[in-house]
Amino acid sequence: MAYVGRGGGAARRLLATAFVLGLAAATVAAAMSASDAAPNNAGVAQAKAHSHPQYSPFVVHVSHRDVPFDVISFKDVGMSVPQADRQRVYESIAQSLSYELGSHAELPMSSEVRYSEAIADPANHTYCEGRHIYVDMWHAASSPQWGYSLWSGCGENDQFAWKELPAGSEGNTFAGIEPLTRDIARSLREAVQTGCFTKAC
Repeated sequence: MAYVGRGGGAARRLLATAFVLGLAAATVAAAMSASDAAPNNAGVAQAKAHSHPQYSPFVVHVSHRDVPFDVISFKDVGMSVPQADRQRVYESIAQSLSYELGSHAELPMSSEVRYSEAIADPANHTYCEGRHIYVDMWHAASSPQWGYSLWSGCGENDQFAWKELPAGSEGNTFAGIEPLTRDIARSLREAVQTGCFTKAC
């Protein structure tokens, strides 16, 4: 979710010196930062660590004749993960979810994780595909919780799950991955069993 700053052209025209211009710019930057940190009704902004979502290149491909989706992809909408660890975290989430889907006794879903540079490119997310589950994820460094939402499409009514969970050991990002993916797998199985992949049902 991108933040769009407001223009301050009228105010800038009233300032006479470069010093005041610099001060105004600093004030605007501070206001933008505060706006980014403010919570929104989805609970995502308070966990936002960067201004634009990032897409994981690790995708779970599901093969099960009774499941109405083939692909599960992941969007990072505010995970406070160091850039150096980001790819390892993304891969761990995909691998862990694949394992959780396949290990359930009553409704095992055979799946595999594939790497796709194309899906990591934001330019390739201008429309929604059928038989595709979209997972939004967030985790603030200052919060003891992970969060996720599940979507079957791009519309507001296509969100069929929203959850926040304990993040695990403080300072250990990887400790929260298994509980996170276990709960995502549970939500997916419930949707398959009930046939409910929208907010309305």
